[in-house]
Amino acid sequence: MEWPPGTIQVDFGQAEAFIAGIRTVLHVLIVTFPFSNMRYAQAYRGETAECVCHGLRTIFEHVGMVPTMMVFDNATGIGKRIAKQVVETTLFSAFRLHYRAHSRYCNPDSRHEKGSVENAMGFLRRNLLVPEPEVTSLDALNAMLLARCDELAESGPLPPWCADQRFVRPRPCSVFTVTEYWV
Repeated sequence: MEWPPGTIQVDFGQAEAFIAGIRTVLHVLIVTFPFSNMRYAQAYRGETAECVCHGLRTIFEHVGMVPTMMVFDNATGIGKRIAKQVVETTLFSAFRLHYRAHSRYCNPDSRHEKGSVENAMGFLRRNLLVPEPEVTSLDALNAMLLARCDELAESGPLPPWCADQRFVRPRPCSVFTVTEYWV
């Protein structure tokens, strides 16, 4: 399946890490830009709307750009599926509007619709999370994940982002504060 430039696929996978000496099961937010094959990851203790928004914001800030379309596996955490319709949470709707991005949701159990992010989870798990990293904090793990994703991108056959750069938006001047929306 071919994806247009400026599109990301988003999904969660699970992995383990030793945080402050304690083996911890983590939910890893995976974000791929399928057109240029760029992949990024951030780890959280859950799959809430706050985790999704914080992870996406961190990645957008890191790469310095925002996609025009975000494709999600399903609405877990950021909305509720009612029949074929997805109703987004207030937090995620505000996030999406802040970044002026569109969202689309795949059919449940349709892995073929988002193969890039499915493959990226396995790739990143094998290359970044095996053996389980040992870090002092979740923040330290997430900083390591971003740095290692950059290293993997630099080792690829094409310069990172060469395919997506003309089809993304610059980051807004103001930062979206996820915690303002926590109840």
